[in-house]
Amino acid sequence: MKITIAPIQPSDFKTIIPFIRLVFDDAVAPTYSTEGNQEFYKYIELDAITDRYSGNHWMLQAKQDNNLVGVIEIRDNHHLSMLFVDTKKQRQGIGKKLLNAAILKIKDAVPNQKSLTVHSSPNSTTAYERFGFKQIADEKTVSGIRFISMEKSLE
Repeated sequence: MKITIAPIQPSDFKTIIPFIRLVFDDAVAPTYSTEGNQEFYKYIELDAITDRYSGNHWMLQAKQDNNLVGVIEIRDNHHLSMLFVDTKKQRQGIGKKLLNAAILKIKDAVPNQKSLTVHSSPNSTTAYERFGFKQIADEKTVSGIRFISMEKSLE
């Protein structure tokens, strides 16, 4: 299984948005309220992603046989905003490859960056723990989005 990791360009947005929505709907949406789902859908609208990307966010994609299998988004080189892997491809190392590539890019941009944070959906905390993240706060809900704050040391 050859996985390639590459930066996401604005021309890729129309491909990644339906991918993110599909994985979200399958893996996360059932655990969120209607309000939470609607809030997330706003977050992945083309205009929203375009605005973030022209600001302080960047994204990487994972492809297998030229098919999109994963996406990661990083904010300010210290916060993991999104990590989605095709539900049929999970637990095959794709998320870890995306995360490791993102960490290398972060360390290149900010060599003294000490940690990476994430607001994990409750059903994803086990995966993040496998990636070395530790819970740093109790579960919260903001605008219907349920999350647990976690942090990974980069030292």
